[in-house]
Amino acid sequence: MSDTPNRYDHMAGNQYAKKYDRPANDSLSLRCNDNDKYKWKLEAERSGKSLNEWVIERLNFSINRVT
Repeated sequence: MSDTPNRYDHMAGNQYAKKYDRPANDSLSLRCNDNDKYKWKLEAERSGKSLNEWVIERLNFSINRVT
């Protein structure tokens, strides 16, 4: 391994996170209002998914509809 610190070293990760075919190698940060985030979290829970998994699924679904 490299001696150079990774900018994500401070993140412990989630042992229950879904393992995808390809490892995650980047992150996305966004600003939203608390009401929208609350509704997204509820919908993710109803779907049996984490908020992260639900958002990725919705974003990928939206680009698949266009292409």
